[in-house]
Amino acid sequence: MGGRRLPAAGFDPQEWREHGQPWTATSFSLSQLREFGLDPACGQARRSVELIGTNARWEEDGQPYWQGEVEECINRRTIADGAYFGIDVSPIVDRQTGERLDDGGWNCLRVDGSYRSPFASTINVLEGLLEFERSTGGTPQCREARRSGEEFLLKRHLSRPSELVLEILPETHKGAFTKEDGEKVLDAKGKRIV
Repeated sequence: MGGRRLPAAGFDPQEWREHGQPWTATSFSLSQLREFGLDPACGQARRSVELIGTNARWEEDGQPYWQGEVEECINRRTIADGAYFGIDVSPIVDRQTGERLDDGGWNCLRVDGSYRSPFASTINVLEGLLEFERSTGGTPQCREARRSGEEFLLKRHLSRPSELVLEILPETHKGAFTKEDGEKVLDAKGKRIV
């Protein structure tokens, strides 16, 4: 059975009351249980999800776990797990769809001022939105945002690095640079080819 079983007695309520439950353990454990196929309707799952809602808090502002965090990649887990386990995460989905950047994707560091959408962040968000749609049927805004994010990836040929990658290359990289698709971007002297 592996991850399909939870302790019959559940988790120790006294421990939850005294120490709370850190989001890190909660988030990754819930995701693993979802990915392993734990029946979301089983008693242990329902009880655990209830305890999480009552006791787990985010570090950002101490908000309850099922209200979500401020960071898109963390919220993608909260959305996917909550939807799977029957929690109404539509307020987080609404917020997440509104946090899409102008280029059509998402950036997990947006709250820190980043304004470009990397593939990894966008894929993270898309995974959460897709699980929400699978579990609930989704909303028109959710489906539109997911299609927009997919289009963001397709327009960039999924693995073709943007020229913006040049801004994050280490200083030691001063020679020629060629994209994965063969397009030369920097010459041997490290000057941009136009």
